[in-house]
Amino acid sequence: MATPQEILQSMIDSAPAKSADIASSIAAIDAQIADFQAKQDAMKQGVGDVATTRLEDYLKTLYPAANHHQRNGTTYNKIETAGGTLTDWKIYKLLVLTDIIFKTSSQFICRGDKESVFKKDDDIGFTLTDTKEYSIVASDSVYTPDDSLNPFPLSDFTTVDISDSVLDSSLSEVWKFETSYTPGDSTIDELVNQWNFAHDYIVTPLGLATGTYGTQDNIAKLTDAKNMLNTNKAKVDNTSASFGPFV
Repeated sequence: MATPQEILQSMIDSAPAKSADIASSIAAIDAQIADFQAKQDAMKQGVGDVATTRLEDYLKTLYPAANHHQRNGTTYNKIETAGGTLTDWKIYKLLVLTDIIFKTSSQFICRGDKESVFKKDDDIGFTLTDTKEYSIVASDSVYTPDDSLNPFPLSDFTTVDISDSVLDSSLSEVWKFETSYTPGDSTIDELVNQWNFAHDYIVTPLGLATGTYGTQDNIAKLTDAKNMLNTNKAKVDNTSASFGPFV
């Protein structure tokens, strides 16, 4: 029966080979991680970003950029995020208005009777100097007719109150929501399905019901394995120095 010292010496003697085996395993895991990362990057850049560009180009054919713009939500083209989508967008159309005047951060006026244009809960946007802001019409707009018998400076104007304090004196344009994603357009649906396939390939976690293809979870689990092996290797590499004085 081996003595404790003999067992310790055996551990010391086998440590270099074990360390080399662990290093080889770490290198193999590094190669696997690099392969999954390359595939993930290819899907993001080659499918996600390309499908997004194709979608935006197509939307411009339906809603010309001269008088429309696309507003993207927080999940739009987030292909490496679990909640990412290619459907989180809205199209706004430029309203033809005369004499748009900033009144307060949550109120503006424009010339003419526009009560039918601005109704409570309408989704509208605004062009300011450096940005576009958005809000909801807080209540039905109010038209003040031109009364020649009782003239006052702001007659023949419609007053619009909005829910958010987003306006400033640089207000120059007003936009109104026109459409958002609705299934039915074959071109858009195909791009969404292609994007969704790549998105699922990236973010789906490994599991009995979900398969083993998700690149993110593969990378995460391989990284955990690599970190565990690095910890083991550090322990093995210290075997001789720590056990040597006891054999």
